[in-house]
Amino acid sequence: WMNTIVHPFRSKCVFPLKGKEVLHVRSKKISASDFSIYQGDRPSLLSYRQEIQVLDMQFKMEPEPMEYRVQVLVLQEDLVHKLNKSLTCQARFEMEGYPEICLFQVGAVHRYARFEACTPAGMTADLCHCRS
Repeated sequence: WMNTIVHPFRSKCVFPLKGKEVLHVRSKKISASDFSIYQGDRPSLLSYRQEIQVLDMQFKMEPEPMEYRVQVLVLQEDLVHKLNKSLTCQARFEMEGYPEICLFQVGAVHRYARFEACTPAGMTADLCHCRS
């Protein structure tokens, strides 16, 4: 997912980004009924007994010092469609043997301010490790 964003800027940013090390993974399950769905303009609670697995992960990428924390939701595809106004996936993935995977939140843990000056227009400094 990250490399699809970096690819157009590969002349200015190091490409491809490569996974190096997973620092931690935490998992918990929440009920789908914790989400509101929108019917028209007003929200109502989802009366659905399905569980959603939430994965909270932190990992390092190459080139160093790139480090990210992500939250991923693992849920059934029909639930993604029911929650489409309450939940925004930055990216969606399918993996054999798993239901729908929704990349819910991504945040840089590394200090990326030093890359801001050399990051090309249209790209975010948290994903661009500027070429020397």
